[in-house]
Amino acid sequence: MSAQNLEPIEDEVLVELKQANDQIISEYGPAMRHDYGWAAECLGKEKPIFVDLEIATGLDHWRPRVGTHKRDSLGGWDVIHALRQQERGFERVLVE
Repeated sequence: MSAQNLEPIEDEVLVELKQANDQIISEYGPAMRHDYGWAAECLGKEKPIFVDLEIATGLDHWRPRVGTHKRDSLGGWDVIHALRQQERGFERVLVE
């Protein structure tokens, strides 16, 4: 057992998983390498992120409410998150 009390994955299983992964990428395209690649074609983005799904589904209005309770407990996470969103072209106003 490893330090995390987990059994190591056997080499044969890793090979099977790699083959399955390669087959999915071959069948559905390189976007499937990314977390939300399954939505890439629909969203018209090569590498969509979660906020892209929120916008596409009309649920992005909840974003200002999510995370505001985390600001104090995560030591500046909200500011870092806002800066990342600005880098991606999303504007956000921080309210103190």
